[in-house]
Amino acid sequence: MLHNFALSLVIFMSGLIFIFIGLPLFFMKIPPNGFYGIRIAKAYESEESWYNVNKIGGGKVVVAGVILMVCAVLLLFVPQIHHKQHEAIACMISFGLAIAGGASTKISGICVSEAAKK
Repeated sequence: MLHNFALSLVIFMSGLIFIFIGLPLFFMKIPPNGFYGIRIAKAYESEESWYNVNKIGGGKVVVAGVILMVCAVLLLFVPQIHHKQHEAIACMISFGLAIAGGASTKISGICVSEAAKK
């Protein structure tokens, strides 16, 4: 079972980092700033807009982190990867799935509809 432990650990830790970055944004704990958060023009229109945009983005980052962690666990059950190129491909697939999964989630659909009403 521990065939790809080191690679799985790296991907799993990356997922944890995504979650730790996304949760404060999702729970609207980060005030408007120029360093941390989703920094697009829409976010800077108002403080309310900042929190709405970052709640959506933070939720998607958290989902991507969870997907990375699931990929890391699943990677433990595949045959040993012997070539560095194959390790790189496994990482790209994991991160690709995480990005696609995070981008396609409707985790903050309520925030979007509430922001549109206002």
